[in-house]
Amino acid sequence: MKPRSLTRRTRAVPAVGPPGPIPFPAVTPLQAGSLRVLLARRRTVPILDLHLVFRHGATDDPVSLAGCASLTASALDAGTAASSQNDIARRLEAIGSALATQTAWDHSSIGVRVLSDRLEPALDIIAELARHAAFPETEFEQRRQLRIEAILQERKEPDIIAGHAIARAIFGSHHPYGRPNSGTHDSVTAITRDAVRSFHRQHFCPARAFLIAAGDTDDEALERAATRAFGEWVTPPALETASAPDPARIRPCIRLVDRPGAPQSEIRIGAVGAERASSDYFPLLVLNTMLGGSFTSRLNARLREERGFTYGAFSRFAFRRSRGPFVAGAAVEAGATHLAIADCLDVIHTMGTEIAEEPEIDRTRRYLSLGLVHGLETNAGVAARVAEVEVHGLGPAYYEGYVAGIEAVTAEQVREVAARYLDRDGLAYVVVGDGAGVRRELEGLGIGPVEEEHAI
Repeated sequence: MKPRSLTRRTRAVPAVGPPGPIPFPAVTPLQAGSLRVLLARRRTVPILDLHLVFRHGATDDPVSLAGCASLTASALDAGTAASSQNDIARRLEAIGSALATQTAWDHSSIGVRVLSDRLEPALDIIAELARHAAFPETEFEQRRQLRIEAILQERKEPDIIAGHAIARAIFGSHHPYGRPNSGTHDSVTAITRDAVRSFHRQHFCPARAFLIAAGDTDDEALERAATRAFGEWVTPPALETASAPDPARIRPCIRLVDRPGAPQSEIRIGAVGAERASSDYFPLLVLNTMLGGSFTSRLNARLREERGFTYGAFSRFAFRRSRGPFVAGAAVEAGATHLAIADCLDVIHTMGTEIAEEPEIDRTRRYLSLGLVHGLETNAGVAARVAEVEVHGLGPAYYEGYVAGIEAVTAEQVREVAARYLDRDGLAYVVVGDGAGVRRELEGLGIGPVEEEHAI
């Protein structure tokens, strides 16, 4: 008996239409005494993400005390005038939550996630930490020692060493962006309890703060609870928001952090990028995604797929209140260090001299446009976008025009920003690897002298 022949049905793949606008939750402004409150209502589940955000960050660190803002935020729950560290932990456990503090360059935050009916006790805890943190001596010293131990551990991680070194190469060690926002061993060792208390007193005030609530609650309940927690919060004379100064011109050299016998090299190429509010933001997003911001990027295709030097290459622009860094890099086999740098420079040069073909630009625009929705899947994601808009003054309707802004980017705009921001004369270079094995070939690249650098 003959086997029955199988007929395979095929259907044409439907055409993908242009990305539509991504609906962003409406944000309702409220007021609790001197504190601005922003509600992004989402009724999907009875959960609230609450974030008290401050317009200060690592850029506000005292000059000799890098890491002060970060250490202050991480020690907020060490104890207050009325509650011990254990008391605070028990109260958080009772409402089924945990504290999350964050310090970025331009802002810091205190956050919790709770069921909606735990709104009032959650805000009470946040308010007590923001207003009355006492930083008890013993508990503060424990947090400081943990930070120092973490920094010492980072000295064993080549990728972290490379990240710190490229920041210094771009901005210099005297610029805020040239120092780790968590501090160095020397700077954290120098931070005292009095320094942290002074930082808290100056910067944790309603004039520099706003509260975000993302999730399931209503205007009246939120405003009532926030007023109860923050209504009598009095602000001292507010400090001006710090802005980072313009960096010095980058010197043409390769900074080498020697790791004798290392089988791999961490390579980094950096430059001064753009501020978050720049009109170049959307063209730079498209440029970076094409260059090294996605798995199908040009750097990854060259160094991983064509050359087999690495498991993955990357690039990114760090957009801040002032002009942040651009960084590209990869971990490559030691013998290919100089070849990988030459390949990176070739790819970067091509971005600034040749017009990309429309299919590549179109794929990139869609990748970015459709990717926005992933950042809005959770309350925390929505809260982060609201904070970004508020901190950088982007305007309440900013994300309503986000997709249109991406879709409007042209191939010529991408070429133009690549040529302007990634000009070879403005690039900094770092290699973390075996100096004896890579130095001669690095000198042969013609970039400049190879200078010894040390991990901090």
